[in-house]
Amino acid sequence: MDDENESDYPLSEDEEEYLDLLLNNQLEEENGREYDFVPVLSSQGSCEDGSQSTVSTSASQDPLATSLYWKDDKDFDDGMKDPRTFSFKPEKAPGLQFGFLTRQSLKAFKKPVDFLYLFLTHQIVLQICIATNHHAEQLIAKGQNLSYSDSDGGWNQVTVAEMYRFFGIVIYMSIVNLPNLEKYWSRSPLYDASVVDKVMPIIRFKALLSFLQINCDPDKDDKLTRIGLLLDHVQNVSQSMYHPYEAVSVDERMVSSKHQYSGIRQFIRDKPIRFGIKLWVLADALSGYTYAFYVYLGKKRTVICQKSKGLAYNVVMELGKNIFQQGYRIYTDSFYTTQHLADDLLTKRTFLIGAVRRTSSAMPKQFKDIEQFEKCSARGDFRWHRANCFAYVQWRDCKTVTVISPIHRGSDVSYCHRTVNERKGFKKKKVVQPSVIHDYNTNMGCR
Repeated sequence: MDDENESDYPLSEDEEEYLDLLLNNQLEEENGREYDFVPVLSSQGSCEDGSQSTVSTSASQDPLATSLYWKDDKDFDDGMKDPRTFSFKPEKAPGLQFGFLTRQSLKAFKKPVDFLYLFLTHQIVLQICIATNHHAEQLIAKGQNLSYSDSDGGWNQVTVAEMYRFFGIVIYMSIVNLPNLEKYWSRSPLYDASVVDKVMPIIRFKALLSFLQINCDPDKDDKLTRIGLLLDHVQNVSQSMYHPYEAVSVDERMVSSKHQYSGIRQFIRDKPIRFGIKLWVLADALSGYTYAFYVYLGKKRTVICQKSKGLAYNVVMELGKNIFQQGYRIYTDSFYTTQHLADDLLTKRTFLIGAVRRTSSAMPKQFKDIEQFEKCSARGDFRWHRANCFAYVQWRDCKTVTVISPIHRGSDVSYCHRTVNERKGFKKKKVVQPSVIHDYNTNMGCR
């Protein structure tokens, strides 16, 4: 027994309890009983800039915390402006905009297709029919695609009603997936449920698919020339039909596409759709409704009005130009957030709440010691800093996040629940969360 190593003995019950408490950073007396082997911890110190440092329990127990800039919920943030200056005053009542419709016409909205007609209007479909007929006549006159011509060698003009049926088949095919195009017109009992053959013959569908055009006079130097008219139409209708609520978010969205050689097909690793057309989108945070968008054409082709302030700055200013001076809150991720953007939006009575990268101009110098902050903080610890009109909040979660806001108080907190891995298994734990972080997580993206 004497030769056995002392480390082979198991821990005593008291030692195990103390180890659990130490791992949770919540060292305290239990049932009036003190442990004899509790180490002496360092007391609070002052900040490097001379201001008083008020730290949480876990940070105050670490000697490194004495050299950190630290203000938390114990230091009241009295620098926030009067909330009445952030009042939301939209030009229109937020929500659906059906003021242009009469009460009688509203009663006719009984089927989903009635709402589709609000976007796919008779005017835009007529424009597509004109462009398609013009393109078909040109190709057939050149001796191309003659298999789709009439018996006399001409082109059977497509009408608005026929084009609506064509679009209906395309939508049906996006929902009902079959191995190939011919299966939708198959008479086999296996595919007999398809109704496509009763709407349009396959030869006519292939003809419209081959000659389909939106613009009669395409510009070869413009990558969006063939669909630009449709994009403008959809955006104008989208903005006329809906006015967003107070919180909106800016992000990118991928539209799946397998086309090649266009020069605008993008790849984003972390998106559900990794290959496709990238859109910059401004969406209502409450409903997810897309209010404004435009297509990203790549670094060389994208027009940037203020090159000195970067692409991200111009994206937000372009998407939000119709909601300025109304008190909107724009939520962005760290790609877009800069101090220039926050300042310029504030002059337009629009408020940026955004995540901040370490290298961003919006990151205050007091928060750049992130490694040291992570060493002496626990999950749920945070610190805040106020400069001019903005509050900057840095919070420790799975990783450290920093957020800027002109309309939040840095010291305000809420609570959230996190799953924590402890010695006895995973447990739900109530964790302090700054109010600005909670607000950001609620409104960033769409629900």
